[in-house]
Amino acid sequence: MSRILIFILLFLSTNLMAMNINQILDYTKKTHPLFENSNLNKTINNYQLKQLKEEKNIINEFKVSGKSDETIKFSNFSTDKETNVDVTNEISKRMLSTGGDVSLSANYNVTDYKYPKSSSVSSYGLSNRKFHQNYLQLSYSQPLLKNFLGKIDKLPIKLKEIDSKISQLTALEIQESFLLETSYMLLDYLRLKELLKIYAKRIRIAKNDLQNIENKFRQNIVEKVEVINSRNILNLEMEDYENFRMQADALWLKIKNILALKITDIKFNLYDYQKLILPKEFSKKITDLRQIKIYEFKNQQYKQSMRAANNQRLSDLNLELAYGLSDGADKYGKSHDFDYENMAVTLNFKKQFGVSKNRSQFYIEKLHLAKNQLSKEEEKRKMQAEKAQILSQYSKLKNRILKLNVKQIKLSVLKTKEELKRFNQSKIDFKDVLNARQEQQKSSVRYINNLILFYKLRFAYLAASDQLIKGDINAKIN
Repeated sequence: MSRILIFILLFLSTNLMAMNINQILDYTKKTHPLFENSNLNKTINNYQLKQLKEEKNIINEFKVSGKSDETIKFSNFSTDKETNVDVTNEISKRMLSTGGDVSLSANYNVTDYKYPKSSSVSSYGLSNRKFHQNYLQLSYSQPLLKNFLGKIDKLPIKLKEIDSKISQLTALEIQESFLLETSYMLLDYLRLKELLKIYAKRIRIAKNDLQNIENKFRQNIVEKVEVINSRNILNLEMEDYENFRMQADALWLKIKNILALKITDIKFNLYDYQKLILPKEFSKKITDLRQIKIYEFKNQQYKQSMRAANNQRLSDLNLELAYGLSDGADKYGKSHDFDYENMAVTLNFKKQFGVSKNRSQFYIEKLHLAKNQLSKEEEKRKMQAEKAQILSQYSKLKNRILKLNVKQIKLSVLKTKEELKRFNQSKIDFKDVLNARQEQQKSSVRYINNLILFYKLRFAYLAASDQLIKGDINAKIN
């Protein structure tokens, strides 16, 4: 119990202080409603599939009928009136594995015969009577062409099975896109924080410069215009600082509200990038990626629908087998011995002439398949181009551009020092110092922008390789 309490306290203290980007992304995966929402779509599809598979297709039909007929007299021994009551209960089931129908039926039939009251009828011993019949039958109908082996009946289940897989992959794609968008927001905030550091330093320098220029002006070393220029520079630096601060505060509020964060800041070392590598396992084949698999699953759906539509075009040829037991007697109690066997074999053929809608449906599915295949090839090229572009930029930034940025910052710092020395020796105007400092600032801003781009490219590559959502430790960026 004490360990759990310590863990909770540590977790709460972390929430109140700061988290790095990976911790925030892990927290987002556990708490943001988008993840639960997309997982619910997957769960709904799974339940729908389960519902289809558990459907028994058992039908219980109960039928009662009765009729009373006055008979046509064709002899002196004909009945005068016949009353019949028929009761049937049938249970049938569609066999998904074969496409056939099996049924078990029980039938009770009673007929009441009424004879005319005449001496000729009575002399032959004919009198009013009832005849009871009971019948039990087991029958099976097997399709031999259309719906053979349940090719049509199995289609909804097969399509839903594929739908379930597509839903799972789509959920992961939605989650990964959200994580990528979130990582971009976090990096944009870090960029603004670094720019605030640069401009805060620029303000301190501008204040010192203004103080020095004012001293030189009082000593009649510089003209008043230099003082005005220094004040202008300080005001511009403060204006830029407040602008970036406004953007940073607004973005941080947005991040905290979207992700429901209770932390005060993000801790992340942007400058420790040299040790980062892109592991080989991230370089998945294009065909192994989720987006391409979704297209391939859709291809399977169209192919299944084509097979079913093609099967629908076939004629009906059904083999029907029936076996029954029956019995009949004048008294109900004697009509249950079932002494009589009944067997029947029927071959039933039915063909439709003219243009069938199933033929059109077959070609519609075929066109959908061709269209989806073209879309898949288009997406593959797009993804290959995107990954190649990301890798090219990532490699050039890490191995060349960021190093040049660092070198340029060092050179601009040296140039600023030299220009300031020359100004103090009254060899140049102060505007030359300002120009040098402006170049130094631009170099620092370029470095920050390229660093942020470097990390964004890394996240983009992880997402393009289906690694960002997995939360694998190898996918961490620090």
